[in-house]
Amino acid sequence: MRIGELLTLPVNCEIEEVRNGRSRYGIRYYSEKSRGGELALAVRWLTDIGAELARKALAEILTITAPFRQRTLLLEEHPTRVPIPGFNWVDQMPHEESIPQILLSTA
Repeated sequence: MRIGELLTLPVNCEIEEVRNGRSRYGIRYYSEKSRGGELALAVRWLTDIGAELARKALAEILTITAPFRQRTLLLEEHPTRVPIPGFNWVDQMPHEESIPQILLSTA
């Protein structure tokens, strides 16, 4: 897998299926190389040992990235506003000169 493919894994990238009586585990990803340059999903099937490692790694990645994915959803829902955690715009409309102080205090 290429680094760009790993960085753009969908949240529901894990695939498990039974084929010919054998259980298989794979990771669905967006292939960087595809015919016609269109975005295409591909599957990387893993060995049993690779599957065990991938399950653990993906669980950890999902845990670490959960707050950032939630923040991204919020920003997508309100594309014209960037809510600042801990600051309520309705209660206090800041003056233009105080905005840098507000932004620096939340960093």
